[in-house]
Amino acid sequence: MKNFDEKIQSVNNKKFEDDYSEFLKFYKKYKIEKYTSETGIDELFTLLNILKETQKNSIDSRFISLWSILENISQYNGKGSIISKVENTFYSFEELFLLRKLLKDIWRELKNIESSDQFEDSTEDHSIIIQILHDSSNSKGNCDYNKLWESLVNIEDQEFISLLKLNYYNLYQNISIIKKINDNMRELNKYFEKLKESYAIDFMRIYRYRNIIVHNSSNLRDLEYLTTRLEKYVYSMLSVLIHHAINNHTINIKNVIFSTNKTTDNLKRSKDYKDYINIRYYLLK
Repeated sequence: MKNFDEKIQSVNNKKFEDDYSEFLKFYKKYKIEKYTSETGIDELFTLLNILKETQKNSIDSRFISLWSILENISQYNGKGSIISKVENTFYSFEELFLLRKLLKDIWRELKNIESSDQFEDSTEDHSIIIQILHDSSNSKGNCDYNKLWESLVNIEDQEFISLLKLNYYNLYQNISIIKKINDNMRELNKYFEKLKESYAIDFMRIYRYRNIIVHNSSNLRDLEYLTTRLEKYVYSMLSVLIHHAINNHTINIKNVIFSTNKTTDNLKRSKDYKDYINIRYYLLK
């Protein structure tokens, strides 16, 4: 049972740490109770173990292993080159879970603010934070993303908004994005298209470095920076798979890719977004 209790070390990504811990608890409980093997959660557990092992390697080996995780996840995504499969899989995952990630970041920062002493002398501002968290919680005290969405788009206190802009600019920006998307769902596509531009540049550089390393070159400039970027993409894709595995332990990576591609295609075909509420509910459930 050793693997169940080991944590991934040196992960500078709180969201992934939380997702990883949640999956290990789920996996341990499921395996003990069911005494059976499920292809979907087992293949994900294998990828997480590969990720854990990469931390013992040199930076060159870690880089190659991280890329191999992306290849492993993306192998089922149709035809085309390796790089195109990885990019298309990541884009599909990222677009579908973009709103959830934004709201997760907002929720985490609001919780951090609530527990800090920075609002001690500003009870009105503090009460707004408490009210948002209260209104957005489910019966277990966790975040209900649709409720959080409603709470955020209904913030009208300009002094509170100004305070966020001054002291918590990233939080202010994320809330502004949510408000903009709420006014026009097409803004979600525009926002993601801008993100894709930076992603495409990263993937091009990462894949080029991967090929250079494979051909026995070392001491590459910016390798540490690109490894950090690559880790971020690996964490992101694994988090999506963890979300699916916990909600449906029989699902496998191939099914997740098929389902995600189909959903994002359907969203793009929806030209007028009259079913906006249903779309948003699906994305955040």
